[in-house]
Amino acid sequence: MEKNNELEGLLFFAQLIDETRIVLIREFHKVKSAIKIKSLNDRFNFLTWQEISNSVGTDLKNYITEKYF
Repeated sequence: MEKNNELEGLLFFAQLIDETRIVLIREFHKVKSAIKIKSLNDRFNFLTWQEISNSVGTDLKNYITEKYF
């Protein structure tokens, strides 16, 4: 049981969403609001690939731009 407690603080959950998919973002928030355990809810989040493309190096940014824009 002690090992589970050690892992608990290390697990994070991230959903990658297209920022233009507003319905998906709303659904994400519905699911998150259903998580009643605060420590788990705090580790459940999303980001958009558009945010990622603004934060990465040139090669990856060019790849994302070619593939999705």
